[in-house]
Amino acid sequence: MEILLSDNTLCIEQLFKNWIPKIEISGKLYTPIRIEQPEENVFSLYFPSVVWKWKVEKNEERIWIQSEIENISEQDISLGKCIILDAFSDVYAKAEDVRALGVAQRGQDVRRVLNVNHPDAPEESQIKFQFYSHSENLALQIGFIGFQRLLTGVRRNLKDGYICGFQAYGDFSGWVLSAGKTTVFEEFTIACGSSPFVQLESWADIVADRIKPVFCREPIRGAAGIPWSYREDNVQNDEEEIFSIFDTAAEKMKGYNLNTYWLSIRNIPGGNCGDWFSWNTKNLPGGADHYISEARKRGFVPGLWIAPFFISSHLEDLVQELKDALLKDENGNFMVFSQNWSHGDARYLPPEKRPDMYGLDPSHPKSLAFIKKVFTYWREKGIRYYMVDFIRVGAGKMDVAPAFSHANPALVQGAESFCNFMRTIREAAGEDTFILTSSGPTFHCAGFVDAVRTAGDMGEGRKIAPNSFFYPASYVINKLDFWTGPERSLYNMASYYTHKKLYINDVANVLTVDKPIPLEYARICATIHGMSGSSSIIGEMMQAISDDRLAIIKKTFPRHTLQARPEDLFTHKEGYPPRIFRYDFEDSAVIAVFNVTKEAECHTLKFPGEFLVWEFWGEQYLGGGCDTFDVCIQPGTVRVFHLIKQMNRPQVIATDMQLLMGEIDTESHWEHNTLYVSAKRPAGERGSVFVYVPEGMYIENIQDCMIAKDGETNEVIVRMPCTFDEKGTWSGALTFGYMKEENDLKSADDKKFE
Repeated sequence: MEILLSDNTLCIEQLFKNWIPKIEISGKLYTPIRIEQPEENVFSLYFPSVVWKWKVEKNEERIWIQSEIENISEQDISLGKCIILDAFSDVYAKAEDVRALGVAQRGQDVRRVLNVNHPDAPEESQIKFQFYSHSENLALQIGFIGFQRLLTGVRRNLKDGYICGFQAYGDFSGWVLSAGKTTVFEEFTIACGSSPFVQLESWADIVADRIKPVFCREPIRGAAGIPWSYREDNVQNDEEEIFSIFDTAAEKMKGYNLNTYWLSIRNIPGGNCGDWFSWNTKNLPGGADHYISEARKRGFVPGLWIAPFFISSHLEDLVQELKDALLKDENGNFMVFSQNWSHGDARYLPPEKRPDMYGLDPSHPKSLAFIKKVFTYWREKGIRYYMVDFIRVGAGKMDVAPAFSHANPALVQGAESFCNFMRTIREAAGEDTFILTSSGPTFHCAGFVDAVRTAGDMGEGRKIAPNSFFYPASYVINKLDFWTGPERSLYNMASYYTHKKLYINDVANVLTVDKPIPLEYARICATIHGMSGSSSIIGEMMQAISDDRLAIIKKTFPRHTLQARPEDLFTHKEGYPPRIFRYDFEDSAVIAVFNVTKEAECHTLKFPGEFLVWEFWGEQYLGGGCDTFDVCIQPGTVRVFHLIKQMNRPQVIATDMQLLMGEIDTESHWEHNTLYVSAKRPAGERGSVFVYVPEGMYIENIQDCMIAKDGETNEVIVRMPCTFDEKGTWSGALTFGYMKEENDLKSADDKKFE
């Protein structure tokens, strides 16, 4: 069977020439008995007991296959793996020339782009596999557009250092198809062309069109105070600390529109997950209503942490009540998903006395009723933000801890039952509640949540407590690849293409930059926040933050809600994350270049036409009149460059107020030899606008400007100081003249030294 694309990308026509679908029926794998083509682009594949009907659509770069499976027998059958693509060939593509990006089995695992013959390169990817040959400038994408009912996967096969075939499947996991009934299979796609970025972005557009997810498209701006929570005892309450963060955050970030406060685990008695209706009055003696009212009084949406699939073994009455709904192994024992739980108050117990965490079966009616009751209860209390954690517990085969028990046979184990559970949460929490998920499936959450933690716990700390890695500290520094460090976020910006299409990519949730965090480390974290489009939760003890580090946080506001594209995603050095992240604007670009290695690295930045270059953190004009620019980045640092089209007249080149250097908060226009500039910041803030002046021009109205001449090029850089009025606005104007011949401009002092 041949369904070919016109392109010959990566020997596509040969690789897919021997395309053999297969279906697992009642435990046995079958190939088609016959294939009929009743009309163009329509195929009927006959197997014992079933017919698999395909409708194929294609253009020059992509095909789509929509299909359904009909049980044409008189008996019910169970379906397993349905292999829509099983293609092998004797014509190969060299593995050393091909890099691949897969979907991690665990949602927040590092997403590395590796040559397919690298020892650590995955053989299989959930949902889709993206391939790219840099030497040939050829891209191939194989995967599924639908994935919220079946576990879907794509495998690639190697032989002697060559790619020799692909397999793609959807797994019904034993789901029963009744006699005479038909069921829909997940939509499948293959794309080939020259750009992996175009294919990834196109895939997300198609998925969004099919799912039509509804979510809050604006990231939240909030506070938590997590990293520097220093208390070690379990006696003193946290309310004073929390309400102090409310007040100082509102004061020090006035005008930056912080809108959410995230209370993480402190409210759960004993740290016992499942005890969601109770309140930890030892930590927070005022009670839930007091916390919620105090947050709202100060303009914050109150938020909670919750692990909806977890039930603590210490909650014996609840375990007994829900015992039928708890996941069990093949021997009928409760499955333990976290042994000796050490979070919340549980960390104060000896390790052997800490609780274990069992898991709810997402398909069981008792689980759905329980979790609906929980989210309905807190909605009525006024909670409108959740960090929904450890969702992998309910993911079944989609994650590394498959569930052996499955209560509802009407739902497919894994994706469908998980999505049904997440739908229940959304309906109970309400459409106006911001839901962030973490530690589990990412793509599968589309349509049920507002944001997905697509990277690790960047910027987070832990309370100082014995028997923890952090002890005797609360934060980890000087290790970029630590699980709370920034390196994983750089890797997982590979998911940039789903951002604000399926949900908000939460790649850099907590922003922590205060001392003793090294300055360059702080700049790396702030730059990731500023380039990620993620929500921003400030992790500082706002009462004590130093002024210069508070200024770094403010440079990430206002939030640019798009996520920067990792320009070197498929070409960066193996063993390290991408390091070049780019925004393109109409006549400019902002490019962040990171170096997480131990040696200096050099790169060439490109822009169509001649451009000027300004670097943000160094506050330095670096030259212009070029269409490429070489930069050298020192180890453990980041530099952010503004590349702006050279106009051969005075023009704003940067600001020092926001990471994108004026692209989203500053406007300017040129009229009658005058440059008019305006900007917006919170009332009372101060900053600088930098103006480039080409050789041969001068400023007629100097006012309060600071003016510096480049000794090499005779160009002039002007600093316009900005102080923002009570409306948060500032404006200024510079009028320019043209200089006369050089000899006429020499002063008397110049001439007497000739």
